[in-house]
Amino acid sequence: MALLTILTGVPVSSNRAHIMLCPNLQLPIRAINFADATDKARHDRMVALVTQMLELHPRLRGAQTAADRELLQRQIDATDAQTARPAF
Repeated sequence: MALLTILTGVPVSSNRAHIMLCPNLQLPIRAINFADATDKARHDRMVALVTQMLELHPRLRGAQTAADRELLQRQIDATDAQTARPAF
């Protein structure tokens, strides 16, 4: 939902965030050059990490034991750290 706000400038509310950006704000979003193997590899890696995060969170919510919750939380934290690293 925040992405919608960033793109449109219209506030979108959810139970987590309310973000409002100026519609004329220039964000330095770099286009991905899929013809460049390095750019494509960076993109694919980020997609894989985001997919992994999307799979881990429901598993964490459904974890039955403290050990399972701890293991999944560590995996989430490690994946999150990888997505936070500069990609370019």
